[in-house]
Amino acid sequence: MATNLLQSLKAQGQTLHVYNRTESKAQKLVDAGAIFESGGPVAMASKCNIIFSMTFDDQALEENISKILEGPPRQGLIYVECSTVFPETVKKVSTLSEANGIAYVACPVFGRPDAAKSKLLVGVLAGPSKHVEKVRPFVAAMTCRVLDVGVDPCLANVDKLVGNFMIAGMIELIAEAQTLGEVNGLERSKVMEVVDLIFGGSHIVKGYGDRMVHDNFAIKDGCGFTVRGGLKDTGHIQRLADESGAKVPINETVVQHLKSQMADGCADLDWGSLAMAVRKVISTLIDAVCTSNDKPILLFRTQLTKNRE
Repeated sequence: MATNLLQSLKAQGQTLHVYNRTESKAQKLVDAGAIFESGGPVAMASKCNIIFSMTFDDQALEENISKILEGPPRQGLIYVECSTVFPETVKKVSTLSEANGIAYVACPVFGRPDAAKSKLLVGVLAGPSKHVEKVRPFVAAMTCRVLDVGVDPCLANVDKLVGNFMIAGMIELIAEAQTLGEVNGLERSKVMEVVDLIFGGSHIVKGYGDRMVHDNFAIKDGCGFTVRGGLKDTGHIQRLADESGAKVPINETVVQHLKSQMADGCADLDWGSLAMAVRKVISTLIDAVCTSNDKPILLFRTQLTKNRE
């Protein structure tokens, strides 16, 4: 995201200030012309008109806002949060921000880091209209599409959680479909041909499906979304459903499989690795009810053993 924003700002003769708790992660941006702010959010809030933030969780967002308010921040500052946080947290920090003269805009994004590099992110934008219009050109520089969902920043994060719920459910569905095919002698890649036919070639579906086909769950160069992160987001989805009286049984299943991955020491694998938990469940069921020596089942058991090793 920041790389695309930097290129856009440079073309307009403007400067990008950056901060990361791990300074080395911002080095490429600095080498390309960005200014590293060692003073963190407080320093940025005193110098910048707009701050784009991507925090890991709700606590980090609240800490950022608290630090900025102690600054004090520059007059007219607009704070744009791009991460997936719970709507109630957004309500809390946006109210606090506005009470202290900071405009809060929500713009969570759909897309993994590799999608960000290719400018394939989709932004979900919400907040007071006059502030949204000020940040829109910068959001457009980092995304391929922007969805407007209203003036209430909370709605952007509701939309993001609903979207992540569908992605999580899709991952679960493909994992179960591949496993069903595999125990009956059908290669995972052949299952994906049917998936591609049904879902119309979505790069999200294809990306996760191909990772499952090849067990390619290791995250390299930050290009992936971890099991730990997935459990955080699905936890938010479950809380949103519980507090609104909705039922999301698919999400409950996803949470169980992500927790299984955490317990197996796979917290830092891509969350598509929940397929490993699905296979483990199926293997346990097969062992409990079937003593068949059918070749497909034997091959499935052999492959599962290799994955565990």
